[in-house]
Amino acid sequence: MFAENMGIFAVIAIVIGVAELVVAYGIWNMKKWARIVGIILAVIGLINIPIGTIISIVILYFLLIDKNTKDLFTE
Repeated sequence: MFAENMGIFAVIAIVIGVAELVVAYGIWNMKKWARIVGIILAVIGLINIPIGTIISIVILYFLLIDKNTKDLFTE
C-alpha cells in the first residue's frame, strides 16, 4: 500500500516542480501573474518541513514584503 501512494506523491512533486519552473521563468521576465502564482506555490511549500518551510518563508518575504520587489512588479 505504501508503494502505491509513492506514485501519487511523485506525480504531485513533478507537477509542482514544473509549475515552479514556469513561475521562475515568469518572475525572471517580470510578469505580474508569476508573482501571484509564486506566492501560492510558496504557501504550498510551507507544508514541507523544515527545509521547504524556511525557503517558502524567504520567498514570501521577498514577494509580499520587500519594497524593491513589489515596486518591480507594479511598474
